[in-house]
Amino acid sequence: MHLGKRYLLKEYILWTQWEIYYLLAWSTAVTALLALTHWTFLSVPAPLLTIMGLAVAIVLAFKNAQCHARINEALAFSAQLNTNSGIFTNKLLATVGTLEQAEAAPLVKAMFYRHFGWLTGLRFFLRQSRVWENLHERGNKKFLEALPTPESKSDPKEELKPYFSEAEYQRVVAHRGDREAFILHLQY
Repeated sequence: MHLGKRYLLKEYILWTQWEIYYLLAWSTAVTALLALTHWTFLSVPAPLLTIMGLAVAIVLAFKNAQCHARINEALAFSAQLNTNSGIFTNKLLATVGTLEQAEAAPLVKAMFYRHFGWLTGLRFFLRQSRVWENLHERGNKKFLEALPTPESKSDPKEELKPYFSEAEYQRVVAHRGDREAFILHLQY
């Protein structure tokens, strides 16, 4: 999902180049066939094209509205995550006292680090590709190679290592299910 204000023409062409080639070849072949054979039985009346265009526009409008709804949900989730992390931090600091006292207390430091580990695990979880996404299509693959994410260049197990003790790290890595929920379980 692209959240920027606009696509550059270069990005759009890179992303859709195979579709552009296909549509140009297909439309050229069909136009040449109709021009050379003078077939008229393949013509489509204008009102039918108008109705089809209207149906396509309505479907695209609904898909666009769904995309914006997903963006708004993601932004709300991000804001909620930010707020709750801040509240957690403030509660820990209020319990311990000053920041220097918090750094000296190993339990509080472990709680902070587990929280950072959970955020790291959540970041990798949210960047995983899903079955319904079309990331493996040729145009999308090339587009994503030009815009790599930090999560595509690193290993989640290595990213999690600094946030846990060796025993906790081994438990987190060995966990087969939802690692993020397991990290929260460790935190509680």
